Amino acid sequence: MLKAEIKEYIKFLIKWRLFGFVNKVALLFWGHKPNTADYGKRILVINLHALGDIIATTSALRRYKLDFPDKEIYCLFPKGMVDESFFREFVDKTFLVDIKKFGLDIKYELGFINGLRDIGFETVVNQGYGVLELPGKTIATNIGAKNIIGYEGLVTEYVNANWVARRRIAFIKKHIFPLYTKLVPIVDPDFKKRGRVTNFVKINAAIYDGFLGHAAKILPTKISVDPGAEKSVLKILEENKINPGTYAVFVLGARTPARRWPVERFAEVAKEVERLKIPVVLVGMPSEIEVATHFKKISAVSVIDLIGKLSLKELVSTVNHCLFVLTNDTGPVHIAVALKKPSMSIVGDAALGVSDDYGYPRINRWSYVKRECLFDMWRCSETVAPGEPAPCIAAVTLDDVLKKVRELITFIKENDLKEFTKDERFEAEFESI
Repeated sequence: MLKAEIKEYIKFLIKWRLFGFVNKVALLFWGHKPNTADYGKRILVINLHALGDIIATTSALRRYKLDFPDKEIYCLFPKGMVDESFFREFVDKTFLVDIKKFGLDIKYELGFINGLRDIGFETVVNQGYGVLELPGKTIATNIGAKNIIGYEGLVTEYVNANWVARRRIAFIKKHIFPLYTKLVPIVDPDFKKRGRVTNFVKINAAIYDGFLGHAAKILPTKISVDPGAEKSVLKILEENKINPGTYAVFVLGARTPARRWPVERFAEVAKEVERLKIPVVLVGMPSEIEVATHFKKISAVSVIDLIGKLSLKELVSTVNHCLFVLTNDTGPVHIAVALKKPSMSIVGDAALGVSDDYGYPRINRWSYVKRECLFDMWRCSETVAPGEPAPCIAAVTLDDVLKKVRELITFIKENDLKEFTKDERFEAEFESI
C-alpha cells in the first residue's frame, strides 16, 4: 500500500510540479496572446471526468443554451470518453483533450492551450466536481479568461484523502484556486447526517448557479443519438433476429474489479430474464471479454455478445433500443437515464448518492447496502483479494436484484412509459437513501 502511494506521489511531483513548472515557462515565452475580440460571446465549459459525470453535466449544459441563446457554448471533454454527437443539441463546439499526454508532453500542452487562447473566452466554467482533477483546472486558469468559475471539490475526497491526496489538494488550494474568480463551496456540510452525498446533477447545478448568480431550474440529463449509429445497431439487431425494444442490456464490467457485482449473480439474473423470454445483449469494453466468457459458461443463456464490438455512438444507440439496462455503477446506466430508458444498477457505498438514486423514479432503480464503509471512497476494496468485489458490492444480494428486476419488467409491460418519463418527472435526488 505504501509503495503504491509513494509511486503515486512521485508521479504527481514529476507531472504537475516538475513538468508543470516547465510548461509554465514554455507558456510564458511561447504562449499566444489571448484573443479578446468579441470573447464575451463565447463560454467554455470543462469537465474532464468519466462518462457518467459528463452526462450528468448535460443537465447544466442545457441551461447554458437556454439562458444565453446569443452566446456560443464550447465544451472540453476527455478524448476517448465521449463523442461530440452526444451534445449537438445544446453545444456549439466540442474539444477533446488527451489527458494522458497533457502535463507530460510540453509541445502538446502548449499547442492545446494556445489553440484555446486563439479562439478566446471571457468566461470559463469548470463543471468537474472533483478536487483532485488537475488538467481541467490547469486549462481553465491558463487560457486568459476574465471569469473563471469552479467547484471546491467532492466532500468525500477531502474526508478520505491519504497523505498523497492531501499534498495534491494543498497544491491546488495554493496555486490554482486563488486564480478562480468564483470558487463554488462544497454543498455537502451535512452529508453524514443526510446519509448521502449530494447527487452530481445537483452539484453541476450549484456550479452553474455560481456562474449565473442565482439558482436555475434543474433540467433532466440528455444526450443525442447519432443517425449513423442507429442504422448500424438496427442492422446488428436484425442480423440477430432481435426486435428493437425487446431486449435487456447487461453490463458486467466496472471501472475496477472491486466495483463489479459477482458475475455468478449476473448469470442467475440472466436465467430469470431468459425465462421471461427477454433476449440478453452484453455490452462493454474489450477488457471485459474474459468476464463475459465466464458469464456465458456458467449461465448457459443464449446471449448476443457485443462486448468490445461497439463504438460509443453505437453503445448509446444499443441502450436507446433496449427494454431495460442491468449494470454496475458505470457509464451505461447514466446513458439510460439520459435517454429515459429503464435501468437497474448495483452501486457501492464509496460516495453513496453522488452518482445514483436519480433519474425517473418509476423506471430507474438502484440497489445498494449501507455498510461500515459508507463514504470511504472505495477504501473497503483494499480489504479483499484482487479481483474480488468490495464488501459493499458483495452485500447486494441476488434476491434483492431479482426482486427489483422482476418489478421493473412488470412495470414496463403494464404501463405507457411516456407518462413516467416526462421532463417534470425527473428527480436529481430520490428520497429513498
